[in-house]
Amino acid sequence: MKPVLLIFEQRMMGDAIMSLPFVRAALEGYDVYVTCTPGAVAVFEMLLPSDRIIPWTPPWVAEEGKYDRKRWAESGLNLYLRQLKQLKPQVAVSVWADSRVHWLMAMSGAKRRVGFPMVKQNYYANHLPWRQRQLLLGKVLSLAGALTCFRPLLNLTLERRHEQQHHMVCWHQIAQALLLPWNDGAPWVTPPEATFPAEVQQAIDDARASGQVVWMAHAGARLEAHRWPVENFERVLREELQAKGAKVILLDSPEVVWSGMLKHTFPSCRAKDVGGLFAIIAQADALVCNDTGVGHVAAALGKPVVPVFSASNPDWFAPWGSQKRAVRRPVCQFHPCFGKCLQPSYICRDSVTVEMVSKSVRQLQSELSAK
Repeated sequence: MKPVLLIFEQRMMGDAIMSLPFVRAALEGYDVYVTCTPGAVAVFEMLLPSDRIIPWTPPWVAEEGKYDRKRWAESGLNLYLRQLKQLKPQVAVSVWADSRVHWLMAMSGAKRRVGFPMVKQNYYANHLPWRQRQLLLGKVLSLAGALTCFRPLLNLTLERRHEQQHHMVCWHQIAQALLLPWNDGAPWVTPPEATFPAEVQQAIDDARASGQVVWMAHAGARLEAHRWPVENFERVLREELQAKGAKVILLDSPEVVWSGMLKHTFPSCRAKDVGGLFAIIAQADALVCNDTGVGHVAAALGKPVVPVFSASNPDWFAPWGSQKRAVRRPVCQFHPCFGKCLQPSYICRDSVTVEMVSKSVRQLQSELSAK
């Protein structure tokens, strides 16, 4: 019987996707369980049975009132902790330098607790005043938690090797610490079977028959600070891809609306769920998008991405394999700020020009056409 390994990944869909190579590696030697936010459950269901996934929304992920007593009382924390303890994990891991998560790891009863302690070297964007305050509070929580639990929250600590280390490399470090085999070669998962709108399927079939490159475009993002203007995307699609003979398929999102002219020019579709998103992007040769989870879907499938970055750092979070294609212009002294803008407007987003994105798209289109 394999020992139980419990993975804590309670952030967004893109973060969950970046953990998949580690999940795949851990399955070699452990009975793997994951605890995640409800929105990421479908990501992990692509590798794990649903009974191996424990959804829970930490109160601190809320934008406001994250430490409100009522919110915590209604969060189901006690039930959640009982679920974790019932697993009797031998090992618990987390890639985030977050003492709150480390406290959960200790409370799970795991004998080995592997992660990155909340110190400056491990903490993203530690140059920002509000991040520095969080770092100080995290250190206090770590000490208080250790005293309460009568043991250190982490008993196998890791450290990022350099300031600009990609998030995926941190997962690799955890795998190395546990002597797990590592393979980040895509695809990380097998997308489900799906049917697409007739015009979308026709565009894909025509492209395959004629040897055209199939591009997909997604202009949405959860945070406004990450949404490069949709009209800029439309210029890139018309002037750089349509003019060069590439097939383009628009991926709809709830945050933005493509213009009527563009919708009449290119077929479009909206995935009904995470599985559908993986299925449609599996049909693409390349993707252009914002800094959002959709880019990580493409990376998980081995698809090259041109991601437009603004408030975040592509060195840390660009879709794996497409770091050098990321387009950014860090003109702000507070960059990266993770969307908590300290300027009158999103200057890091708005300073990215159409030509900058077109250049990266043009280069990738040339590479794909030459194959």
